[in-house]
Amino acid sequence: MENMDDRVAPGLHHNEPPIEARIRADHEELFARVEDLIASAARAPETITDDDTAGQVQDLIRMARVADKSLEATMKVEYEPHQATVSLIRALFKKPRDALDKAIAPIKARHEDYLQKKRRAEEARLAEEARKKREEAEAAIKAAAEAEARRLAAERAKAEAERQAAEAQARREREEQLAREAKERAIAAEAARKQAEVEQRARENAYAEAAAKHEAEEADREAERQAHAAKMAALQAETDKAKAEAAAAKAGALQALEDRRAQEELARQAGSGAREAGRAERASMGDAEASDKRAAKYDRQAGGHLGDKARTRSDMGSVGTLASRWTYRVETPAMVPLERLRGYIAADAIEAAIHRFMRDNMEMIKQQPKCLPGVVFEQVEEARVL
Repeated sequence: MENMDDRVAPGLHHNEPPIEARIRADHEELFARVEDLIASAARAPETITDDDTAGQVQDLIRMARVADKSLEATMKVEYEPHQATVSLIRALFKKPRDALDKAIAPIKARHEDYLQKKRRAEEARLAEEARKKREEAEAAIKAAAEAEARRLAAERAKAEAERQAAEAQARREREEQLAREAKERAIAAEAARKQAEVEQRARENAYAEAAAKHEAEEADREAERQAHAAKMAALQAETDKAKAEAAAAKAGALQALEDRRAQEELARQAGSGAREAGRAERASMGDAEASDKRAAKYDRQAGGHLGDKARTRSDMGSVGTLASRWTYRVETPAMVPLERLRGYIAADAIEAAIHRFMRDNMEMIKQQPKCLPGVVFEQVEEARVL
């Protein structure tokens, strides 16, 4: 007790703040007594084997409890004046802080209101721009669809023209075939007529030679001449008919040729129209895609970052903008799902809640020590020094 430095390790309190040194000096005896008790506790036996030793240990426990209460009371005595000083300092700074906050609050509100208006105006502008671009894209898509319809119509017209040209070609070929057949029949009829004339002359010669011999055959020859005349008339009629059919077939073939040429011209024009419609369609689709991309760009700008829509920079370099943050408010504490928050609750807070639960439900705990899942309540015996 005479020299506390003999019980304190060298350098233990070196470079202490003035207030700490003053407190240690004012309560030197109390701190020395505590250190003596700590040293005595370090020398206590590992096992108590008799009543004398137990009496010494419990005396040590009692003195330690008294020293702890003295430390607590002394701490309060030392803390009290400083607490008043801290309260005074806080009050001294709180008043200008509150006044400054009160003065700035309406300005902050006006500034935020301006930024909100600026943000809404920018959103409206971007939304309108996006709407216009979207309308342009829709118009381009509509134009592309119309171009596609025109292209399809041109292709159908081309196909129809080609079909009609093919039909005209088939008709022309049929007419040409009919003309060839009619010509062949006409040639055959002419050959038959000439052959009949040759035969008739031969018969007439034969009749002339036999006229002297057979006058009775004159009547037969007359009849035969009449039959021949009828046959010749029939052959002449068939020849005329074949020539007429050949002429008609030739005219039909010529008409079919003209029709085929006209259909080929229509098909050529339809193909040209289809190619033009295809080019128009591709151009319209390109315009539609470009307009759609521009519309998508303005859509993204319309839904862009909040701060970019209200950013304002002053001449002194300060930047004003809007920022969003998440916060919360508890509406119904009883409905909060504590199981989902278990990983965020500190262990000492859980233990404090368990302690209050035990204090308020002792009768139930005595009957059911495991009434709270995950916790076992138990009654333990401990030594007390009176």
